[in-house]
Amino acid sequence: MADDAQTQQLEQVLLRINVPNTEVVKEAEAQVRQALRRREFVVAMLKLLRFSQHVAVRQLCAVLLRLRLGEVWSSLAPEVRVEAKQFLLEALAAEPERIVSLNTTYVVSAVGKREMREAGIQGWPELLQFLQQLAQSQAPQQQELAMRLFFALTETVGTVFQPHFADLRQLYGGLLQNAQDSRVRVAALKAAGALVEFLSTGEDVLVFRDLVPLIVQGLEANYRDEAVAIQVLDVLNQLAESPVPILNKSVKNLVQVLLAILRSSDEEVESGIKDAAGVTLATVMACKSRFIVKHSLVSPILETSIHVLAAEYPRFVSTISHQELSQAQLMQMQQDQQAGDHGEGDESDEELGAGQLGPRLISALTNSVASRHVLSPIVTVAFEHLARQEAAQGSNAVPNQWLGLSLLIHSTAGLSEEYAKTEVLETMLQRVVPIAQSSSSAILRTTALMCLTEWVEYLAPNIWIYMPQLLPHAVQLLGDQSVVVRSCACDLIELISDDIDEDILAPYLTSLVRNLLTLAVNGVNVSIQSTALSALSSVMVTAGPAFMPYFDDACRVLGQLSSLEDEPLLQVRGYATAAYGSLALACSRPDENRNGETNLARFSPLVTDLLAKASDGLDFEDMELNRLTYAMLGNLASAFEEQVEPCVDQMAEILVLALYIDDSIELNVQDPEGVLVPDSVRNKFGADLDEGDGADDEGLANGADDDDDDVGDGAALGVRYEYSVRMEVIEAKQAALTALGQLVENAPSSKLPVFLDASLDACIRMLSHVHEETKACAFETITQILGGYAQAYPLPPLNEEAQEEAVQWAETSFREVDPGQRWRVGLPARYEVDSKTMGVIETKLKPNWFEVIATERDKAVVASALTMMEKMVASFGPVAVASDLESVLNVCVQVLQGKATCQRLDHLDFDDDDDDNESAGRGAGAAFDDGDDDENGAGRSGVSLMEAVCDLLGMLGQAVGPAFKSYAGPVVGALLHKAKQGGAPGAATGAITPRQVTICGALAEITDGLGPGGCAPFARELIMYAVPLLSCELALARRNAAFLLGTAVALAGSTLQSDGETLMKLLQALEPLLGEAAEVDRAAAEARAEDRSLPFEITDVQAVVDNACGAVARLLMRADPGVLPVERIFPSLLQMLPLRFDLSENFAVCACMRMCVQSSDAGVQAQVRSHLGALVSAMAQTLVAMDDEDAVSQLLAKRQVVQLFQALLAQDKDQTMRLIASLPADQAAQVQAL
Repeated sequence: MADDAQTQQLEQVLLRINVPNTEVVKEAEAQVRQALRRREFVVAMLKLLRFSQHVAVRQLCAVLLRLRLGEVWSSLAPEVRVEAKQFLLEALAAEPERIVSLNTTYVVSAVGKREMREAGIQGWPELLQFLQQLAQSQAPQQQELAMRLFFALTETVGTVFQPHFADLRQLYGGLLQNAQDSRVRVAALKAAGALVEFLSTGEDVLVFRDLVPLIVQGLEANYRDEAVAIQVLDVLNQLAESPVPILNKSVKNLVQVLLAILRSSDEEVESGIKDAAGVTLATVMACKSRFIVKHSLVSPILETSIHVLAAEYPRFVSTISHQELSQAQLMQMQQDQQAGDHGEGDESDEELGAGQLGPRLISALTNSVASRHVLSPIVTVAFEHLARQEAAQGSNAVPNQWLGLSLLIHSTAGLSEEYAKTEVLETMLQRVVPIAQSSSSAILRTTALMCLTEWVEYLAPNIWIYMPQLLPHAVQLLGDQSVVVRSCACDLIELISDDIDEDILAPYLTSLVRNLLTLAVNGVNVSIQSTALSALSSVMVTAGPAFMPYFDDACRVLGQLSSLEDEPLLQVRGYATAAYGSLALACSRPDENRNGETNLARFSPLVTDLLAKASDGLDFEDMELNRLTYAMLGNLASAFEEQVEPCVDQMAEILVLALYIDDSIELNVQDPEGVLVPDSVRNKFGADLDEGDGADDEGLANGADDDDDDVGDGAALGVRYEYSVRMEVIEAKQAALTALGQLVENAPSSKLPVFLDASLDACIRMLSHVHEETKACAFETITQILGGYAQAYPLPPLNEEAQEEAVQWAETSFREVDPGQRWRVGLPARYEVDSKTMGVIETKLKPNWFEVIATERDKAVVASALTMMEKMVASFGPVAVASDLESVLNVCVQVLQGKATCQRLDHLDFDDDDDDNESAGRGAGAAFDDGDDDENGAGRSGVSLMEAVCDLLGMLGQAVGPAFKSYAGPVVGALLHKAKQGGAPGAATGAITPRQVTICGALAEITDGLGPGGCAPFARELIMYAVPLLSCELALARRNAAFLLGTAVALAGSTLQSDGETLMKLLQALEPLLGEAAEVDRAAAEARAEDRSLPFEITDVQAVVDNACGAVARLLMRADPGVLPVERIFPSLLQMLPLRFDLSENFAVCACMRMCVQSSDAGVQAQVRSHLGALVSAMAQTLVAMDDEDAVSQLLAKRQVVQLFQALLAQDKDQTMRLIASLPADQAAQVQAL
């Protein structure tokens, strides 16, 4: 090692670093940096750490060794490393100063990691002996040192000391329970918690399950100590998320401790500790919800949440008070705060009720625990509070009604399905609307309006029927004396306007526009002006042409406000700019008063000036103004469609550049244990040592170990990393992504090549963004950009041979030809995609897609990625995935099995000791969930993970065609297994789930794509799965099941055609769906009589009837003669014609009718003759309906009708002609045109 002269020289240099002379210190620091380049001086620090009498020298040596020792360690001679390790242990044992000892433990940890990485414990056996001596000592100082060293060695202990886990468990447990010195107990608590957290995702952690109750006890004893409490809460939060059920037995005690923390006063417990406890409680509720119910914890959690909510009432009132102030008063207050250096932000910018602990707890409870356990307690408590006029007892005059309303607000998202039920919703409206309308308290009127706004947002479509009653109340409250009430009324009007028809809005339009324009100009502060403009934008879009009488007044106000330049008013400028986009959309609607033409000619003169203002506004670098500007550009593109061509270049440049704006992410590191080397030391002695001279000596850089660092590049144990992200920047980028997608969809194809590549590169860059919703948004924009490539570089039209092949292929499963499809079904591919597009797919899209799938933990992002892949296949056919088909299918199967990265256990709340043994078959160490939560976590488009994977599989089955047979077995098996989790459809174990409905649709698409005989191996299994869904209350379930059943029978080959018993059962199961026609036809007739568009509840049932018709037709066509009762089926199908909604089933039904006409069977011919008039009429009506439907090709169905009439004419020309002549003129004309 270094000689004594060098060691003494270095000691003198280090001493000079602490003298009160700047020049001397700078000179000493320079000498230290130079010394650190040479190995012998680093070794000298080890000697000083052991022998120096100066605390400052030992401390600095310990820190510098932490910083640099790892890089030079591997280049030291073996004998030097042996002596260095001895010095380190001796120094640690002898060190009396706590801070020096702490830093030395991390030096030991760094060396231990390197010595034992490959050789295990044999790399440094003395270390284990040293630890055992310290731990067995009766001296508290040495026990604490042992625990601190174990804490620092956690990563090494977790990977190397596995054979000693039982001893460690006993050691930690003994000190946690029996240590007399509180510092020892705290050190043991930290060490045990760190190890359990480190091992939390593997089964090794089960060795330490007995420590968890002790850790919970340690939290209970130390939760007033912020450093200890937050660290332990982080550990317990990690354990709650663990795929290993180590926390299950401690859930009850842990929740009770957490509730005690949350109920503590602010004087007793710091707010940071309460926030951390709230986060941990939310995680426990999400991951261990069954234990919350099992231990009857719902009520205490609810009571505590209400307690916390009540404690936050003064903050709510303060926020409202700020928002009542004028803009001048707010600015003066801000100036006063800055002058007084209060360090507090302006509370007027806070959202009411947002970001507070009470709301977060209520939301977590209702989102995590099954609604049957929380609905009644929450509604009961809320209604009890609403019924009381006085303030809640013991809650510092918190109004009972405010508590009741707040409960309903923050539970709406989690209980939306239950709240949307008619009887519940009507009761809630009866109790809340009067408060909003006539309460004497502005606080209560505001909160009631917030409640109504939440319901309008989350309880659609059930709440839509109440919109006409809610709208006049909201309009009336625009004149309220309270600024905040008027602002909340604007919010409610905005959402109502988004969801109602223009005829409902029409009676209030004049009053709305007048009041909203007045508020936009004369509102007392920026907040009310902005909400008024936002509401006005929604009114414009809904009103459409009806808004044109107010066009000039609106433009005058918007022109004035969109020119504002004062910084406090830029928000208003932004909303005015966005309102221009909404006005453009209103002008783009066909106007009956202009013979169906739009009013865009009236808006067009504004565009040039509007784009100039938008560009100027971006120079302010105000992110909210930017966001609203991007939204305006997107709406402008949507309104003008291809007429946007002159503006495309400017708009594309603005939107692409927006995606490169700096996110301004800040990292706040809290390091109470001193785990990290201080930045001041790192900056002085760690940043530039690899530069400059020193090449003549094997310096630290030459001996560097690539992954050696004092803490590594991941999250260090004991350190809290908090990222601060400017949400306004993220929201601006999301708006830019959305607008970019709108521009791609509407720009003329000639302009697309100019900006597609740059747009795609910018979007791909966003896939690595830290914010999940931004990544999901990027995928959705990439999907739109894919459509742009398809438009800019289109596939050539199918030649005659390919067209005829497409027809023949469609005829095999009685489906219509897609006239827009330009690719050929099947692999190997028999067509080519433009080389430019294929290059983008192969080099940019698919590599990034697989990377995201492999690493992304957010389900919504993965759902968006799967949707992108589905749209890519839909646009470019099987060639787009040909090279990676098996890998893509493996991804899909992994999602179905719950083994994707984003499905790593969301929750695992079974108890391995429960009598009902729910864990049977899964294993205590299961690392993935079963995907039960996959209906949640939907992307921005609203498509869930399960829907996305099923849509992709269905599309792949359709595109790959018969070649999919080699993959169909595993895929269909995975789909059926997934569908049966939690009970097969119709089983006694539970109701039919949305997941099962979605899977049914995927199975139908795959079966259809396989072609004749492709589904034979599993046809009966598909049918058994579909039949129970036919009786489901959900219309989509009945529709999908009918389609699957008919398709499976049609394409099962000879498997079922002679099985009369099975086919009769299927017919009997389908007939009730045909019976739904009468009622839905009456409802549709009433709606048409009132000149109303048909609502979903009617069109959904119409589609069910149509799919059932198609299924029955396929049954009859595939059954052997005499197997099914034609006399029962033929007239039933005739009564169903023409089809109502899903005209794609016309082909199957018309083919069935044609087959019956051409049949040689005497019984079938008898049915045709006895119903000939009805048959001719039904076919004629079907032809008229086909001509009315432009979106669906009816080529093959018309062919069947032609062949049917040809057969009828051949059989009895005179009678057939008489029947045609007796038809109504429009129908006769359609038949004669054939």
